[in-house]
Amino acid sequence: MPLYQFPSLFNEVLQHFEHVLTTLEGDGQQRKRKEGYIGAYGCPWDTLLGYEYLLGKMEVYKAAAHRYPDPEHFKVNINLCWKKLDKYYSRLDETPVYYAAIALHPAYRWGYFEDVWADRLDWIQTAKSLVEELYRSHYEPRIISRDRERGEPVTKKRRIYRNPFDEYREESRQAPTLLQPPSSMTTLLQAEDAASSSTNAVGDEYSDWFRDVHKSDQNILDPISYWYERREEYPRLSQMALDVLSVLPMSADVERLFSTCGRMVRDDRARLDASTIGMTQTVRSWHCGGYIKSTEKLLEDVKVPGTDLLAEMSFAEAREATGGRITCTVPL
Repeated sequence: MPLYQFPSLFNEVLQHFEHVLTTLEGDGQQRKRKEGYIGAYGCPWDTLLGYEYLLGKMEVYKAAAHRYPDPEHFKVNINLCWKKLDKYYSRLDETPVYYAAIALHPAYRWGYFEDVWADRLDWIQTAKSLVEELYRSHYEPRIISRDRERGEPVTKKRRIYRNPFDEYREESRQAPTLLQPPSSMTTLLQAEDAASSSTNAVGDEYSDWFRDVHKSDQNILDPISYWYERREEYPRLSQMALDVLSVLPMSADVERLFSTCGRMVRDDRARLDASTIGMTQTVRSWHCGGYIKSTEKLLEDVKVPGTDLLAEMSFAEAREATGGRITCTVPL
């Protein structure tokens, strides 16, 4: 490669980071995009996928450094980039959210970890322990009310790859393990899981779901709708999944909401109550997400003499009314 093409090479490397960054920005809401597909940006399960994708790309560039001008300088820069990525990747153990987001996504589950961490059995066991501990300590003891209505599944349009990271995300989806001969790694992990969960009661939601694999799981594009539809079958685990899968991996959308609220609360609106601001931003979120077409019609429907039902609607009720998809960062 001629020396004058060196800047374009670094631009090529940085484009991979841009693809991951733009994918992680957003509110996690499934909606129709400008390109015509149904998809979401800002999903927590894409965080770990992004690290693996970028680390893999750095390895490819480092292996091919001899083909570029000044290979030693190029390799040093790639190594520094790899070290910075690894520094933050190693901190994922500080919270189980990133692992749980992958494990509770029906298209990935633990099979993804067994593929990318095939030579790191201890990493897989650490991730499994963190996720199960989160469920056992915070969700299993909950008393769940079952008087809920089951929603209808939502049909989604499969998206087209817009960049290499999109293609990596699609390729990382797992074929159902029950339809494939188990590998030695899978067999070993299943044996250890059986030993560690032998004291669990029969009908345990956590263990049951990981055994409940269907052929169509790897085609699931919207795990939030998937879990909402199974909230009666797995009441506690579905609550954990909805909580985890609703976490935004970046603060970009939250910061946009701060700016939006700042523009709303002008000097002549300085006495707006916090509940009014929260209610307004929630309705705005519904409208932007396509759940309501006209805010005027919504306000007409809920206006009852002497009662403001919208103001009294709790976050849980709003989430239930919209299929578990509403996330609001402003306390109501």
